[in-house]
Amino acid sequence: MLLLILDIDGTLIDAEGAALRAMNRTIAKLFGVENAMQGKAASHFGKTDPQLLEDAYERHHLPSPPNWPLVEATYHSFLADELKSHPGHAIAGAKAFVQRAALRETLALALGTGNFRQGAYLKLGAHQMAGFFPVGGFGEDGPERSQVMRRALANAQEYYAASFEQSAVVIGDTPLDIEGAHKISLPCLSVATGHYSVEQLESAGADMVVANLAHADEVLARRFGPAW
Repeated sequence: MLLLILDIDGTLIDAEGAALRAMNRTIAKLFGVENAMQGKAASHFGKTDPQLLEDAYERHHLPSPPNWPLVEATYHSFLADELKSHPGHAIAGAKAFVQRAALRETLALALGTGNFRQGAYLKLGAHQMAGFFPVGGFGEDGPERSQVMRRALANAQEYYAASFEQSAVVIGDTPLDIEGAHKISLPCLSVATGHYSVEQLESAGADMVVANLAHADEVLARRFGPAW
């Protein structure tokens, strides 16, 4: 079997700022700081939820360490509210790609996302994709992408009762996805559906690059042969 470890934001969906709005509301409610997530948009891409919140705490000199259970519960309540009113949209080709992959007996699916676990499934659920991913690695599994991906790999091996050390690929849209994959010796298929172009992703060291997941099957078939 071949394991596909997929990112969410910019790869499967575009929540159109729902998470940042929910984080703003969370910090405003808990600490009284308005628009705490503003001004650092470019640095958000590919970071985990804990990293984003910790960056905001440092910039605004908020109490540290934070009360994570309270922060997460507040954030997820606001995120659910934001997604209900403005769910964003699925990335072109993403849902069809996941649906095809789920039907293949030679493929297994996992998430490798910087979202908190609950937030990940809230976002995917808004676009009827949550059920395709029974396992994964999430923002609470470590501050670095490589830690999230390593956890995704371990959890998938346990869930599917299979070894994926030599048969897994990370799919994401940022240079941090590429870096994280390479740190644990996995190849990365990059999709230019987020904030980075094909050229930028190639320059960042992606093993494969496609415009979107509608074009991924042929590329993956060439790379993985019978496993695909």
